[in-house]
Amino acid sequence: MKRVLAFTRTYWLYLLLGAVLFALGVGLGWYLSAQTKAAPYRSVREISSEYKFISPFLYLEVPESTQPQMVSLKKEFQQAVDQALASGNATDVSIYFRDMNTGRWTAINRTHTFALASMLKVVTLMTVLHAAEAHPDTLSSHITISPQLAQKAVPQAYFPPAHPIAIGVSQSLEEVFWHQIVESDNTAENALESYIGLDAIKETYKDLGLPLAPDTTTDADTAQEYSHIFRVLYNSTYLSRANSQAVLDLLSRTTFDAGLVAGVPPGTTVAHKFGENLVPEGTASSSPVISELHDCGIVYYPDHPYFMCVTTKGSDFPTLANVIKDISAIAWKGAQAINPE
Repeated sequence: MKRVLAFTRTYWLYLLLGAVLFALGVGLGWYLSAQTKAAPYRSVREISSEYKFISPFLYLEVPESTQPQMVSLKKEFQQAVDQALASGNATDVSIYFRDMNTGRWTAINRTHTFALASMLKVVTLMTVLHAAEAHPDTLSSHITISPQLAQKAVPQAYFPPAHPIAIGVSQSLEEVFWHQIVESDNTAENALESYIGLDAIKETYKDLGLPLAPDTTTDADTAQEYSHIFRVLYNSTYLSRANSQAVLDLLSRTTFDAGLVAGVPPGTTVAHKFGENLVPEGTASSSPVISELHDCGIVYYPDHPYFMCVTTKGSDFPTLANVIKDISAIAWKGAQAINPE
């Protein structure tokens, strides 16, 4: 009888254990299925009427990383954002971090939209170079900026060009590129827009999967969407290797150094673009104006560069620059943990 009872207890124990394992398996399978459906892998390709037989690869969309080191970094980012909001140093902050070698990424407030302002000058430059790859004589052109065109440029309130582009003087496209990117000169941007045409620029936005804002003060783009630009440049999947290299080289010479650059060790190469904007908080003419300051680009950490994008809103530019600097320092420290030397 004792043997029968012992056998029965053992039988029910195994049965219970099997049921628990089965339930765990079903639960895990459901979770993984849900995760896959929520964030599938997706290949993004350039679609153009010019291409009949090919569909050039641009970049791969993957789910947010669950690697422990990346999860830990996300917690540090969240703490920094919470502190900035609680202290009144910012009213909104979005962060996108991506390891350029592995493709692992994490983000805070990644669906929040901003008016990216001067950061979108990179799209204009890429449009001109894309056209030049089909028509090499494009780059031999010269531009003379008229006083009328210069008057249309909106002056930068926080970080204006130290060396504004010359007016009424014939300049090569390479000279205009320098002023547009390195000095972030709005007059140079307007000149390139007039030269290449808005239709061509719109096509580049479409290719890269970037929303095209109806005006410069509309919050339309996210930090994650902006990463598309630097990913195709780093991988040389939209422009040629030579042109991708040239764009990133220009971006590494950007004069603005109060954001991402201020948060990493001196001498670190950072190919980045900043943007500043004064955006009305509402539609009424009396609506208060808020400051937006953003800085995004590739930080060339030794052996494993990463893309870092911080977009912010607040009451004044210098305070927002400090917020970006502090978050940049967290990213640099986190890169050491993610990819130990």
